[in-house]
Amino acid sequence: MSSVLLGPQWPPYSLVPESHTTSTADELADFSRLSLHQPLDEWQHNSLRIGCGEQPDGTWSAQEVALLVQRQQGKGGVFEARGLGGLFLLGERKLIYTAHVGDTAKSTFERCVALVEGSDDLMRRVKRVNRGTNEEAIEHIGGGILEFKTRGTRPGKGRGLSCDTLFLDEALYLQQELLDGLLPTMLARANPQIWYMSTPPESPEAPLMKIRDDGLDGVAGMAMAMWANEEGADLEDDAVLAFANPAWGIRLNRGVMNLLLRRLGPAGFARECGGIWPPRPAEHGRWLLFPEALWNAAKVDPKQWGSKMRNPVAIGVAVSPDRDWSAIVAAGPRAGGGRLIEVTGDGTSHDYRPGTGWLIGRLQQLEKHEPCVVVIGDKAIADQAQAAGLVVIRAQPADEAAGGAILFDGIAGDDPTGRDVHHTNQGELRVSASAATKRGGVSGASWMLQGSGTTDITPLRAAGLALWGLATPRIHRPPQKAAPRVW
Repeated sequence: MSSVLLGPQWPPYSLVPESHTTSTADELADFSRLSLHQPLDEWQHNSLRIGCGEQPDGTWSAQEVALLVQRQQGKGGVFEARGLGGLFLLGERKLIYTAHVGDTAKSTFERCVALVEGSDDLMRRVKRVNRGTNEEAIEHIGGGILEFKTRGTRPGKGRGLSCDTLFLDEALYLQQELLDGLLPTMLARANPQIWYMSTPPESPEAPLMKIRDDGLDGVAGMAMAMWANEEGADLEDDAVLAFANPAWGIRLNRGVMNLLLRRLGPAGFARECGGIWPPRPAEHGRWLLFPEALWNAAKVDPKQWGSKMRNPVAIGVAVSPDRDWSAIVAAGPRAGGGRLIEVTGDGTSHDYRPGTGWLIGRLQQLEKHEPCVVVIGDKAIADQAQAAGLVVIRAQPADEAAGGAILFDGIAGDDPTGRDVHHTNQGELRVSASAATKRGGVSGASWMLQGSGTTDITPLRAAGLALWGLATPRIHRPPQKAAPRVW
């Protein structure tokens, strides 16, 4: 059976506020499955986990939640679980769903009504379904109400949207005047929550840009789940498209994308399907260490023979400081010259995944490719690997710092002739590089890679470890006969 490429089920960009519990997200997912007869995708469930964490007193950890994802993914399913679940399961008193245009609000209302009417249990708790134009609503016999409205462009709309829970769909069209009128009335409530749901806007001046930037910068009181590609990403590459589309391999494929490309045109396709946002202002701290132009210049086409990785191949393993994420990256000579770094993968997903429990099993699988060295920067994982019979090198802080320097010099060093590190622009590495910075003074090393804001750079750290391993022959295993390359 052929493997299926899947989009990342955890958002490449996320802001998860500290929470006492996320059990409400699991309850909402169960509600969607059992009452709405609509099981959630893993990425949809994860979006609820990110947005529905609670503090010890039962209030939301995030007052604002940004769900930023491309068209045709199924973000409506997240709303239906959160909105209808808020009405029927959580007992919220007033919820409002809004869209920029009437057709979207009306179709969302009709979809929710159909889901409720499909459940005898939910219908017994419905007091009334109001179908009046722009007065559409589902009323609960206990007094709660879920309203559906069109925002339009009329002045003063924000003050009429005050409620306990508000959903702002098509948030790319939000106007600052609406937010100015809305936020003071919303955030004055006891336990408010606002959900922004959208694809990227056209203009870098759109208010949604500030919302996205606040999520990237880790502003308190916010949660964010965002699937996106950086500007310059190759949208002809299925893996790059999948990186920004969590429903890839579930309800999306190349055929669907080709149809959308024809209908939307290149610019619209890049924005609404490729996850390409308008450039973020430099003062926000992106691309502080690696110049974006030099990162782009190091990109090679993975389909070309010259971009194949040859032996010897080194593997680097890194774990994020909070142990929430782990990555495996390979580094080896490139057939066309220089060195190549790639996040390893099994044909369905890349080896940048939540947690650490998957690492040992995956490293055992990679042993069949006979790497020249496996470098691990985490002591606990190195201990587990050795206990499992794997031969590994334990990297010290100075080794990781040296690997980061090798990576930087190979991409953006002062000597252009030394810029011989290449990559295939995998989203995991590009996102890491865009957020990387450095700190000094680590065990005598000049500097160490670290992240800026809330973006995890574990894949980039793993790449540095792999390059250090490749550049250090004294730690290599004895060469094998006709050893295959990593992939």
